[in-house]
Amino acid sequence: KLNAYTSNLPYSPKLIIWFNSVDPDDEEGDDNEFSRLKVLEAGFPKATILGCGCTGLVGTDSSGKGVESEHRTQRFERCSILFIPPWHNLQIETLVDSAEAPYRPELKLPRADAALLLTPDNYLQDIAIVNDNIALCGATPDFVYGPIRALLFNNIRSAVVLLPHNLKTEKKVEKEISKLKGKFNEKNGFGIMLSCTGRGKNFYKGKKNVESRIFHSIFPDVPLVGFFG
Repeated sequence: KLNAYTSNLPYSPKLIIWFNSVDPDDEEGDDNEFSRLKVLEAGFPKATILGCGCTGLVGTDSSGKGVESEHRTQRFERCSILFIPPWHNLQIETLVDSAEAPYRPELKLPRADAALLLTPDNYLQDIAIVNDNIALCGATPDFVYGPIRALLFNNIRSAVVLLPHNLKTEKKVEKEISKLKGKFNEKNGFGIMLSCTGRGKNFYKGKKNVESRIFHSIFPDVPLVGFFG
């Protein structure tokens, strides 16, 4: 299916953000995840690819609705992939681990409009941010594919909202997510949802897809991807 989809994509993406669900009890991993990566690399050799393995996914289905697959008890693999076109003036830079000094503490996020950071636990506290006006989001997945640890975006409009642990009602979630309205280009835009594993349907008393559903009720034409980590 991934081969067929990438073959029919009407443009060559500038950036691919790829979240792959994994079995948390499988210590050796699965060849499927690397097969997917090979398909993406072969199909789009010029694209920047940032991917990670996680135990739960957020995505947008074929009908345009948000789907949250927490994957804590289900043993199947899925992936959520965002293909970003080469939009006019969009600038993307990457920060990577050095082979000589992996997880180096001197890594700094330079000035940028927005940044996406995916990195192991012991890395987060050692990252310096020199721009206090940056839209920054990040999380700790199970692992990251390849050396890229951060994406830096320039010439974009962006915004971030944080849903604290004491924000538990749908009405309050909607109020917070609504703060994003007017802050970015909805026609040429996307959303990334990085959720704590403590949230999801159990957090909302058995209701599924609460936060992704609310996002799409406010932004019906904006694709959403993400993961639980």
